[in-house]
Amino acid sequence: MTLVIQPKGKQDKILAFFGKERAVHFPKISNPSAYCVASREGFFSALFRPKGKPLPEGMAYWDENDSAK
Repeated sequence: MTLVIQPKGKQDKILAFFGKERAVHFPKISNPSAYCVASREGFFSALFRPKGKPLPEGMAYWDENDSAK
C-alpha cells in the first residue's frame, strides 16, 4: 500500500504560531496494492480544538521528521 500525505502549507505555519498542529486522517483500506492520499484536518477544527481533547478515530498527528526513523 502506498500512502501519500498532503504537504504542509501556509495554514500549518499559522497553526504552529499558535502552538497547534493539524492531524492527518488515515483511510481504512482493504486492498494492499492501493494508492491513497491521506488528507489533513480542517484548519478551523485544528485551531479551535482544546489541547487536551483526544483526536477522532482514524486520525493521528504526523511529524514529517519522524518518517525518516
